[in-house]
Amino acid sequence: MKFPSKKDNFVFPFSFGLNPVLASFMSQKFLDLPAAFIRNHIPIIDATQPAHVDKCKYTISEDNHYVIGYYPGAKNVLVGGCGSGSGFKVAPGIGKVLSEMAVGEKPTIDVSFFSFDRFAKNS
Repeated sequence: MKFPSKKDNFVFPFSFGLNPVLASFMSQKFLDLPAAFIRNHIPIIDATQPAHVDKCKYTISEDNHYVIGYYPGAKNVLVGGCGSGSGFKVAPGIGKVLSEMAVGEKPTIDVSFFSFDRFAKNS
């Protein structure tokens, strides 16, 4: 089963590798601001250049909602994803629900709306 998504790649345009280069339209501030923070707060770390810069990848479902529940055909695999960059603020709730599901308990809140089943209905 292919994971449902209209959008394959949402990224901030940094290069990947040991010699970070910003895309032409990005500001050097994207490297300077964290370097200044590191210099000021963690002086033991060399902040002159990052050792590695990676792209920030967003996971977005086809309907722009979270995916929470068992992966189809694999009742031993629970998924809590597609936070689209905002999932951090609800991560404690998602974690609680996933932990309840993992031990066979009924989730504290109904998350059936977020199940993979909704994509099967739309195909």
